Amino acid sequence: MYEYFRPTQDGTYTITYRVIDRQGLSSELKITIPVGKLSAPELTVETTPSTHVNKDYRFVYSDVTVKDFDSAGQIANHEVTVTRMIFRPDGTPLPNSTEVDVASRGDVNGALVRSSGREYVLEDAGTYRIVYTAEDKAGNRTVEEFSIVVAGNEGNPVNTQIISAVLIIAAILLIVFLLLYFFRFRKIKE
Repeated sequence: MYEYFRPTQDGTYTITYRVIDRQGLSSELKITIPVGKLSAPELTVETTPSTHVNKDYRFVYSDVTVKDFDSAGQIANHEVTVTRMIFRPDGTPLPNSTEVDVASRGDVNGALVRSSGREYVLEDAGTYRIVYTAEDKAGNRTVEEFSIVVAGNEGNPVNTQIISAVLIIAAILLIVFLLLYFFRFRKIKE
């Protein structure tokens, strides 16, 4: 009996052959067959963002380089979609912060995908996630993610040096007033 299998999607398939003789003894052979493009594109973010910044920090996406390989491991000129997104501390996307580009030509060094240069203001305190994604037409995906911690306005912290200086000045003034009081009071008694 022959059965034909025609894969419809890229992926790795396992074919199992099983033979059973008249005595019920069996043997099995498994063959793994890669079909189509299986490797995800390489994604290199050219500049890593700062990890700790102040409120109202102006963030600009970095340029990225993508390399895509065919099933033989050679540099391919397949289209790769590069997506950049910023997620706020509550996990929601920062409005109007998604940038999508398509890289279609690459050489041994890959294809450089430039940032738009647009600034995005990180105005809420907390941890923002910056996500870069490269996806080829076969659905293979590479993700690079960075976190940026934005300091908040927790109120102005009291500087201990200032408090110490104020307390020392207050103590000196108290001693001076006490000395003046005693000297003056002593003169009145005499």
